[in-house]
Amino acid sequence: RDEKLPDKEITALEQAKNDLDQLEQAREKVAELIKNENKIEIATGKAEKMQKPQSKPDANQADAAAKPHPADAKTGDSKPADATDSKPADAKSNAPKPDSADAKAAPAEPKAAAAARESTKALAPDQAKNADATAQAAAELPQSAQDAAAPLNDAKGNQDKAKGDLQKGDAANARPDEKKALANLEKAKDAIDKKIGDLQNQLGQPADAQAAANADLAQAIAKA
Repeated sequence: RDEKLPDKEITALEQAKNDLDQLEQAREKVAELIKNENKIEIATGKAEKMQKPQSKPDANQADAAAKPHPADAKTGDSKPADATDSKPADAKSNAPKPDSADAKAAPAEPKAAAAARESTKALAPDQAKNADATAQAAAELPQSAQDAAAPLNDAKGNQDKAKGDLQKGDAANARPDEKKALANLEKAKDAIDKKIGDLQNQLGQPADAQAAANADLAQAIAKA
């Protein structure tokens, strides 16, 4: 015989289905925040690299490399120094020469750093936009996803700090806060994923869709 579910149980299942729909929408928003923040962090990393002074070879290391190692000298190859072998021309050719190309290129380094600072400043509006979207996502969380509110609010704080440094053209100080924002956004997504999993179990739904969504997000980040 057919068994009719109690009204309370039907109501609970309907509420669970509604909550699941809201959670999936919230998850999509957080996933988009993660992709955007990841793009900003990558661009900031490139700008930071451009702002760093180019490393020059150590003079001591160059001198050490130019001198023959004692182990390289063979016992029958040592000959008394021949005065005629030492030529002034050789001494001139072995002497270090000022690199005229480097001397000409030297002024270009401040220009590159200045360009990097400008490109860093240009990221500030994107960071501000993502911070606003993060705050909106936190405000619009359904009651069943309130565990994600704290990490979203923390991410908003990280993004605001990063925005301030980006506005100054300081990529090196902005990047750590961007990384913290990414970590907090991931925490928020994990909290929502957990609630989605709980509701899917309650409704007897497979978790394949959630796994596929996580895989799509990972792939999108990898391509950024």
